[in-house]
Amino acid sequence: MEGRFLNAKEKKPIYSALENQFGVLQKFDSALWMNAKKRVYLVNNDIAEFPIGQIRVDSFGLYIGEFLDPAFRPSVEGSQFISHLATKNILDLTEEQVRLYFQGDAFQIDQSLRGLFLLRSGDDIIGCAAAKDGMLINFHPKTRRIQHFHD
Repeated sequence: MEGRFLNAKEKKPIYSALENQFGVLQKFDSALWMNAKKRVYLVNNDIAEFPIGQIRVDSFGLYIGEFLDPAFRPSVEGSQFISHLATKNILDLTEEQVRLYFQGDAFQIDQSLRGLFLLRSGDDIIGCAAAKDGMLINFHPKTRRIQHFHD
């Protein structure tokens, strides 16, 4: 088996990272699956009862992020999933910054910002990025990048 369901003890560092980084206090009402690459998936609790020990499974469920102990870097969908629970580290982007983000570019931000941020454009959460040394480091997947925008 290439991954495993996380027990309560294994979930604790993920929940702790979500609380420290984004102020998320609520626990998920679903099972969490982690593959060998430390990618975390949200899975219906019923699937945890399915005997998958003889099957090679790399992923299933909703990919919500990567656990980089002690940090948790949410995926686009993971960012959207936790956004209504997050109370801190939400960065509002300008229209030009959104354009740069979707093109996969890093860009300058306030020098004082550090760590991971959920990115917001208007009412929409569009992903997660890291702030370091006055730059926003882009994690937007290459397969989702948009090179040409039409106004």
